[in-house]
Amino acid sequence: GSGKALRSLTDAAAPPASVVAAEGKRVRTMGLQARPDLNGLEGVCQGPAADPARLTVRLDDGQEIALKLGNLEFEAAPGRGDRARISGLQARPELNDLEGICQGPAADLTRLP
Repeated sequence: GSGKALRSLTDAAAPPASVVAAEGKRVRTMGLQARPDLNGLEGVCQGPAADPARLTVRLDDGQEIALKLGNLEFEAAPGRGDRARISGLQARPELNDLEGICQGPAADLTRLP
């Protein structure tokens, strides 16, 4: 592993799965029941997968897999200045696939502005 402390998005004020601010972040897989052989592997988040509830991750060994946010630990929670891509919004689908820069936590700490 990289030796850096990783923390799960569920441990911090995290955005819902519909707002992805993870592209390019180092991740470690965890909690996989169907593929426990993949637990503890590290890689880089490539962005949203075809299934909007999942992220595509390129593992350090070259494999690409689609995982739920809850199965990933990130080096740092998304925050101010991080690139973000919106996906999976149902109430405002016209915003899906737009990119921007996170401005920091919103008043509702489950979302990022």
